[in-house]
Amino acid sequence: MIDALSRQIVSCPPQCRYIALSYVWGGVDALRIDQTPSPEKEQQLSMMDVIYSCAWATIVALHGDNSDAGLCGVSARNPRAPQGSEWVDGSQLLTLFPTLHQELTGVTYCNRAWTLQEFLLCGRRILFGKHQIHFLCNTGRYCESVDYIRDPGGVLHTNPKQPDFFLLPDHKEYVKDAESRRAFANATFTGMVEMYTERKMTNDCDSLNATRGMLSFLQKTMLPQGFVWGLPLQEFPQSLRWHHPRGIKPRRRPDFPSWSYVGWEGTISYTDKLNLINGGSFERFDEAVDLPLSYIGIDDRVLTVEGAVLRLEVRNEPFNNVYIQDTDFLLGMLQEGNFLHKNTVPSGVFEFLVVERLSFRYSPQSSVRHVLYMILLEGGSELFSRRSMVRLYIDPGLEAREEYIGVFDKPRTIRLI
Repeated sequence: MIDALSRQIVSCPPQCRYIALSYVWGGVDALRIDQTPSPEKEQQLSMMDVIYSCAWATIVALHGDNSDAGLCGVSARNPRAPQGSEWVDGSQLLTLFPTLHQELTGVTYCNRAWTLQEFLLCGRRILFGKHQIHFLCNTGRYCESVDYIRDPGGVLHTNPKQPDFFLLPDHKEYVKDAESRRAFANATFTGMVEMYTERKMTNDCDSLNATRGMLSFLQKTMLPQGFVWGLPLQEFPQSLRWHHPRGIKPRRRPDFPSWSYVGWEGTISYTDKLNLINGGSFERFDEAVDLPLSYIGIDDRVLTVEGAVLRLEVRNEPFNNVYIQDTDFLLGMLQEGNFLHKNTVPSGVFEFLVVERLSFRYSPQSSVRHVLYMILLEGGSELFSRRSMVRLYIDPGLEAREEYIGVFDKPRTIRLI
């Protein structure tokens, strides 16, 4: 804690009301937390949710090139941008300042991975923009240039075409039972991790550290079994079926496991909700899920799971048609991630780890369809690494064929690195 009057670091007094400082340039936490790798550092990073959620407010510098830039408008060294003004027929016309959405566009604060958890977890945010100060809490947003008594509808401030911010609502209002808790956890986790992986970080070693505060919050509120390298595998083993959307060129982070998003640079997403049944489409009927992957345990970066492992042949004809190995028995077409063209996997024989199988009908009278959600594996028989997430759309009418049923042998225990 920094005493603003004495400008000294002091112990936190009981019942202290404090203002948190943004991590936008990294300087504050570099002073607050010993950066040497240790259990103490991991513990303190996991407390970021407590630090920001208990703060009276968090101060954010939206503009500037470094930690010495200061807050716009606080001193003459860093003045605000002037407001446009013009006199027309004796009347003074003034330009409107940019909205908060506009000020946030393209600024460093919205691109740094470290700043996401403070933005989501704190209750009040005081954002110093280039033109004015913005005030954002979980129930409203305001700016200093608009008199909300004279403009209660926010006409001068809000652009109705701009979406609301992704802010964390009170989980107690949404978590009424086990089913609603899982549904809320599903939406919150996937939304947070997609936003997090869109952002940049200077050091690959921070890939997990920069999200520990958010994960700690989720564990305390809706995912009590915790996380394994950033994934809620004990409650949602299907969280392994993330993918990099088309257009993203991911880069591997070799010090982290390949099966977790922290092991890659680049945005990740999920093609479907983690709970396929409760999160299914209105266009599907009689949904059911089987062949679920089971979480066994973790040893450092090595994940042990149990599930069906299929050895299949991919032939580009010209699309990724999948056959039972050494036969001409066609199972269906393969889609990697969310690529529009189903021809991104090269021809060859591959091993696939089944995460789960979805069965459904397009109408109450139509035939049953199967979709296999799988991880394309690389490596040998002892250790596998993850290459990508794929979906195999089984051709209609095969669900009762012995050849298809026989593909799913006894579940295997495998290790992923």
